[in-house]
Amino acid sequence: MDKNELKKVILSYGDKIGAVGISLDYLSEGDFVIGYGFDDKENKWKVYQNGERGMPMGGHYLFKSEKEALEKLYEIVLVYHEYDERDKERRRKIAAEKQK
Repeated sequence: MDKNELKKVILSYGDKIGAVGISLDYLSEGDFVIGYGFDDKENKWKVYQNGERGMPMGGHYLFKSEKEALEKLYEIVLVYHEYDERDKERRRKIAAEKQK
């Protein structure tokens, strides 16, 4: 996939990863955001994960190319999506047990 296709695919998961937001081409300090942007201090593309109060969560990754950064962000988005799907399934099972 080229960069634009990858961005579209990543954004398509926006409502499928729980309460986590996605930020493209911007280094956000927002709460519960994953994203990527160009870090002028490092002179590299940064992929990051923010937790509560915009605090860094799970480290960050630096890349020379934007494409590599997008590919890493896509991997992270897929992990968040998998966690969200597992959580939904767990909640369905709990609700079904309560109905018995």
